[in-house]
Amino acid sequence: MRGGMRIFVWAAGTPNRPHTPTFRPVLDFLRRYFGILLGFGLLYVAGNLFEPLSYLLLLGIMAFWALQGKERHLLLMLLLILILGDSREWTLFFVKNLRIVAILFLGGWTVLGMARRQYRFNPMILGALPFFAVATLGGLLSPEPASSLSKMVSYFLLLFVALHYLPYLFRRYRQALAQDLLIFWCCVLGAGFLGIVLAPKLVFLLSRFRGLLGNPNGLGILATMLVPLAMLIRHRYPSLRFWPLATAGLAGLSILFCGSRTALGTVGIFLLLHYFYRGGRGRTALLWSIVLPVLLIFFLTVDLQQLVLRVGLEQYLRVESLTTGTGRFLAWEIGMRHIAENLWIGRGFAYEEILFKSLADFFISTEHQGGMHNSYLTFIMNNGLIGFACILVFFAVYLSRSQVRSFAAPAIISLAISALFESWLTSSLNAFTVHFLMITTLLTHFREAAPKRRKPDPPPAAPDAA
Repeated sequence: MRGGMRIFVWAAGTPNRPHTPTFRPVLDFLRRYFGILLGFGLLYVAGNLFEPLSYLLLLGIMAFWALQGKERHLLLMLLLILILGDSREWTLFFVKNLRIVAILFLGGWTVLGMARRQYRFNPMILGALPFFAVATLGGLLSPEPASSLSKMVSYFLLLFVALHYLPYLFRRYRQALAQDLLIFWCCVLGAGFLGIVLAPKLVFLLSRFRGLLGNPNGLGILATMLVPLAMLIRHRYPSLRFWPLATAGLAGLSILFCGSRTALGTVGIFLLLHYFYRGGRGRTALLWSIVLPVLLIFFLTVDLQQLVLRVGLEQYLRVESLTTGTGRFLAWEIGMRHIAENLWIGRGFAYEEILFKSLADFFISTEHQGGMHNSYLTFIMNNGLIGFACILVFFAVYLSRSQVRSFAAPAIISLAISALFESWLTSSLNAFTVHFLMITTLLTHFREAAPKRRKPDPPPAAPDAA
C-alpha cells in the first residue's frame, strides 16, 4: 500500500517538490492550447465541406494568434499540420495544402519580426543562396516547373523560419517552450497508442503500427528525431526531469511497435555514440580506435540473416528483405542511371517524385513502393552534383557552430545515416525536416551546460559581542 501511495505522490507531485513531475503541466498545457484543438476542429469541418475555406480560416486563426502575441501557438499549429499532413486518411487530405498556407504565413511573420527588430538578420541564410540558385535553374528544366519552383520556395521559407524565428522562440521562452514541445510530442505519440484500443484501423497500415503518421517508416523517422531532441532538452534544462524521459520512452516504444529497422539502427547508433562522447576525450578516442572498428569487422564478417534467424526475430525484422533493403537497392540503381542524364544541375525539386510516379507500373511487380528512399541521391537527382555540394557545404558550416559537443556528433552522424535510407531531408513540408532543424537550432544556439558545482559552505557567524 505504501509503495502504491509513493508512486501516486511521485506522479501527482507536491507543492514542496517543484521539480517533481505533476499533472498540472498537462492541465496547463491543455488550457493554454485549447485554441489549437478548437481551431483545428473548425479547419477539419471547413476542409471537408469546402477546402478553400479552410485556407482562409487558417490565415485568420494564425493572424489572430500573432496579433495577440501567442507565438508558441503558431509553432505548435505548424507542427500539428505537418504531422497530420503525412496522414493517409481521406478526411485529412485537405491538411496537405494547409502546410503551404502555414509556412507562407510564418515566413511573412518572420520578416515582420525582423522589421520590428525582435531579432537580427542571420547571415547564415546567405550561405544557402547558391543552392537555391542552382535549384531555380533545375526547376526551369523540370517537367513541372511550377510545382518544382513552389516546393523550392517552401524549402527556402522553412529554412528562413528555422534560422530566425525558431532561435527567437527558444531564446524568449526557453524552458517553457521546451516543456510545451515535450508535452505536445507526448500527446501525438500517446494518441497513436490510444488508437490501438479505440480505432486500430486508423493507426495500423496492414499489420504494422503507424500511429498518427501515414506509414510505419514515417513514425520511425519522427521517433528518431524525438529521442535526441528529448535528451538534448533534458541536458539543457535539467529541471525538466519527467517530460524528456516520457517523450524518449514513447518514441522508443513507437519504434519497437512500428518495426522500422532504420529507426532501430539509427537510435541505437545515437545512444552508443552519445555514451562515449559524454565521457570526455578519453572515452571518445576509445570509441573511434577500438569500439567502432570491432563493430565494423563484426558486421562485415557475420551473416546478418543467419544471426537474425538464430535469435528468432526473422518476422519482426523481415529477414527476407534484408539483402534488398525492401527494394531500396533497386530504386538506387534506377535512380543513378537517371542521375547520369542530368548530372550537374538536375531537374529541380520534386523531379524524383515525378520520375518514380512514371515508373509506378514497373514497381508493382517488385517489393518497392516508390521513391528513392535516399536523401543524398534525391538531392543529386533534383539539384545535380553542384546543388548537392552547395547544400552539403551549407549544412556543414552551419552545424560546425554547434556548442553542445556531447550531442552534436552523435545526433548529426545518426541522422545522416537515417537520411541515407529515407528522403526526408529533401522535402520541407513533411513532419521530419522541421524537427531536424529544431535539433540544429538547439545545437548551435545554446552552449554546453556548465558542470554542477557544490555550493560553498556559508561563512561562520560572527561571535556575539561580549
